[in-house]
Amino acid sequence: MKLLNKTTASLAFLIIVLHMVSSVSVGIMGDHLMIIKVKQLMFYSLPILIVAMGFTVISGKKLSLPIVRDNKLKWIAVASNAFIFLIPLSIVLYIMSQQNKINDLFYALETIEIICGSINIYLLIKIFSNAQWFNK
Repeated sequence: MKLLNKTTASLAFLIIVLHMVSSVSVGIMGDHLMIIKVKQLMFYSLPILIVAMGFTVISGKKLSLPIVRDNKLKWIAVASNAFIFLIPLSIVLYIMSQQNKINDLFYALETIEIICGSINIYLLIKIFSNAQWFNK
C-alpha cells in the first residue's frame, strides 16, 4: 500500500508539472500546431491524473499517514483547485485548440490555468517537503 501511495503521488505530481512546463513552453515558443498537440496530450492525460490523485489520497488515508492528517487543508485546496479550475480549463482549452480558436480568450484562460497550476505545484511541494514517509 505504501508503494502504491508513493507511486501514485509521484505520478500525479509529475503529470501536473509536465502540464505546467508544457503549457508555458508552448505558449512562449510554440506555433498553433504545437499548442493543439500539447492541449490534446494534456486532455488525454486527465483521466490518468484523476485516478492517480484518487489513489494517492485513498491509500494515504488507509495508511493513516501523517502527511494526509497534517496537511488536510492543503489537500482540500489542491483538489478544489483541480476540480473547480484546472480540469474544466484543460477541457475548454482543448476544445478551443481543436476548433483552432487560439485567440485572446484562449491565452487569458491559459494564463488562469498556469496560475492555478502553479498554486497546486507550490502546495504539493509544501506538502511533500515535510513528508518523512516519502524518503523511506
